[in-house]
Amino acid sequence: MSTPVKRYRPSTRVWPSTIPEPEYGPDDEIVKVDWRGHFTFRGHELKVSRSLEKLSLAARPNAEKDGVFDFNFYQHRVMELDLNQPLISL
Repeated sequence: MSTPVKRYRPSTRVWPSTIPEPEYGPDDEIVKVDWRGHFTFRGHELKVSRSLEKLSLAARPNAEKDGVFDFNFYQHRVMELDLNQPLISL
């Protein structure tokens, strides 16, 4: 049985030095994540991963639930906020 160090091969895929800025829709509310992973939306301070530091998220109303917003990074939903529920302060 071979060890991982003998089987490892570096990836041949090229990783871009910077990722392109996401193109969100005209109806999206754009929020910017700070260095702590926090952002403000309609007066509420919210937290996501610090890995999203300095990046933009799109806030979109959820089509199925009234008062609920989905926050997306590119096409990936990273969190949901229900404005009908009480929020816990950070």
